[in-house]
Amino acid sequence: MFVMRAILLVDDHSASREELNQIFRHAGYMVVGEARTTEEAIDKLQRLQPDAVVMDISLPGQAEPLMTIKQMRRMAPSVVILATGSASQGPVLMEALTMGAADFLMKPFQQRAVQNCLQQNVG
Repeated sequence: MFVMRAILLVDDHSASREELNQIFRHAGYMVVGEARTTEEAIDKLQRLQPDAVVMDISLPGQAEPLMTIKQMRRMAPSVVILATGSASQGPVLMEALTMGAADFLMKPFQQRAVQNCLQQNVG
């Protein structure tokens, strides 16, 4: 039986959200919610209980994105967190892994790379 995995998409740029939304749908995943700030991300994580969170590491909000990843990991240990960022943010993406992210996706997004990352980490 096929189970559609639910994803919370967190990015303040609408173009990035739309691009990922299309890739996720094409790969058989369902975006159950979107957030634009760290506070929205925490709220929607609690309310929507997704299987995975895909979150930009340069997200605005009162809470720093890396600390938000750490907080999400404590709140929902079974949720897979994938960080997104550009190549110039490499060190911050690596730090996201130490804070609890399972993996990261590089911008600009490549459909094949995103699908492989989802398959490996989310199922």
